[in-house]
Amino acid sequence: MRRATPLFLTALSLAGSLGCRGDGSDPPPPTTPAFGPGSLIPGFGTDGVVTSNPSPRDDSPRAAIENGSDLWVVGYDESPGPGDLQWRIEKRSLSSGNLVAAFGTGGVVTVNPSTRNDQAYAVASDGTNLYVVGFDESPGVANWQWRIEKRSVLTGALVAGFGTGGVLTVNPGAGADRALGVVATGGGTDIVLVGSHDLGSGDIQWRIEKRSASTGGLVAAFGSGGALTLNPSVRDDEAYVVANDGTDLYVAGIDETPAAGDWQWRVEKLSLSSGSAVTTFGSGGAVVTNPSAVRDEPWAVTQDGTNLTIGGYDRNLAPGNGRWRIEKRSLASGLLVAAFGTSGVLLSDLSLADDYAEALLLDGANFYVTGFDQVLGNARWRIEERNATSGALVGSFGSGGVVVSDPSSRADDTWAVLTDGNNLFVVGNDLVPGLGDREWRIEKRLK
Repeated sequence: MRRATPLFLTALSLAGSLGCRGDGSDPPPPTTPAFGPGSLIPGFGTDGVVTSNPSPRDDSPRAAIENGSDLWVVGYDESPGPGDLQWRIEKRSLSSGNLVAAFGTGGVVTVNPSTRNDQAYAVASDGTNLYVVGFDESPGVANWQWRIEKRSVLTGALVAGFGTGGVLTVNPGAGADRALGVVATGGGTDIVLVGSHDLGSGDIQWRIEKRSASTGGLVAAFGSGGALTLNPSVRDDEAYVVANDGTDLYVAGIDETPAAGDWQWRVEKLSLSSGSAVTTFGSGGAVVTNPSAVRDEPWAVTQDGTNLTIGGYDRNLAPGNGRWRIEKRSLASGLLVAAFGTSGVLLSDLSLADDYAEALLLDGANFYVTGFDQVLGNARWRIEERNATSGALVGSFGSGGVVVSDPSSRADDTWAVLTDGNNLFVVGNDLVPGLGDREWRIEKRLK
């Protein structure tokens, strides 16, 4: 699993005060400003915050999508019992944060395909329907399969013409196969899914599928009969996220080509119609970045028609010291855009422990990036607004361009950032209820 609770434990053994120590571009942790950009919006939930705690165990969102009036959040909860994770989808008003009662049961849909590990991981929409993707463990213990559901945005009901009764499952192998990203393409005629296929013996490969948004059937002209696999190494290679510009796909993830335990960033540019590599991008259609000899991961990718912005982390300074990493690259060539950050890269080393950038939102001339930083094992939400051209912090937002939200003294994490045009919605989890009791959290803040 990626981005799980153990990632935060690396800081628990540290002693002493871990303040902000950056590379010259990192601001100190902000103090509470007067009401202005970055401030919580009263009237949404309780003082700008909505929480949902279905169980006294592990409940976490993974992704979210909005349409200007409502917000859909997907993830999982552990309410069936210890070790039994189920899919969870919530629909909430962007205005009040209240659940929309007409959706599912009182605003919530839950699905529990197995008594083991079932997680919804990503969501896309064509305006009428939701396409929720993830994995379930129905085939058997440790045998995860891809799962895709098509649901009405209004009621949450499954759309019967898709797959079997609105559900499609794909089980490429007998190991841990996961669908991790999805995007609607072709004006809503197709969907593209990305994830992984566990070949066994530690060899995991990228898997990309293009399917009809109407039926769920594979689109034969893409890849080999609708599916494409890429296996750069005989170790751990996984596709995490996908974006498209209407002509091509941009898929970001990891490969373990350099050596065992050495994950590097990998971005592929593929033809949306055929799945073939666009060879003018990077080297043969791929760009790889290997800042350290241990684990580096890209977790977010977005595009503006000219450039890609990619967010994640690297551990160039030390194996247990992850720092925020954001790259800006040309859509055409894959080359770094020199005017952004330092020669196309922004690095923020916010503590001596692991700090990860996890979600991106392009918004006109600026962009927002969310993730966490750590102080003595206390992972805190961090939200930054930056100029899209230079990468510089936008000083009017929060304190010097930064908002830090610290719901608990434990591991709090973000997963998505969205906007309705006037406000930001940051989606993640916190441990406010207690150690081991993770709950869903949504914050609404002024842009």
